[in-house]
Amino acid sequence: DLGLVTEESSMYCQGHYDFAKRRFHCHNRSGHGTVTLKDALKHSCDVYFYKLGEMLGIDRLADYGRRFGFGAPTGIEISDQSGIVPTKKYHATETKVGWQPGFTLSTAIGQGALTATPLQIARAFAAVINGGNVLKLHLVAEATNHEGELIEKHGTQVSSRLDLSEEHMGIIREGLLAVVNEPDGTAADSRLENIVVAGKTGTAESAEWRA
Repeated sequence: DLGLVTEESSMYCQGHYDFAKRRFHCHNRSGHGTVTLKDALKHSCDVYFYKLGEMLGIDRLADYGRRFGFGAPTGIEISDQSGIVPTKKYHATETKVGWQPGFTLSTAIGQGALTATPLQIARAFAAVINGGNVLKLHLVAEATNHEGELIEKHGTQVSSRLDLSEEHMGIIREGLLAVVNEPDGTAADSRLENIVVAGKTGTAESAEWRA
């Protein structure tokens, strides 16, 4: 919603991005060529998100991450971790290596010091799909006692709203659908015949982050 890129904006991926005297590789070392946001989601183009992350900066990335519920417990009725949404201050005060500009690029593709639980990730995707509602989570919809009497019931509860336009969330949804349902999407093998599935593939880091 900041106007940095549009649906038609494109970036060029040659398989890597040179930044701050370091080469950041795309998972496709041959490169994806010219890609839009939809293409970047569909092909999981790291270079697109490296460049977009650089444009945003790590603190703005952190701000958007917190809007999606990252960096705080979900509140579900089990032990729940907060995870880490790194900022310049976090790197400067909480890590041994201090702040380095390249950390922004790693954070932009969900790596580096960024950590999240599967439940946080699922809730964030749900917010994009349902129109912007970050939901309050519960283990069960309702509970009864041994006599069948209702003792607890939870309807849909909204913890917060994403400050994103429906137009922009629609572009993201289109990309997530393409990941699974277009032949060259990175999760095309997961396409189902009778159910429309959307998603986003990810890649684990080859080295463990050490603060």
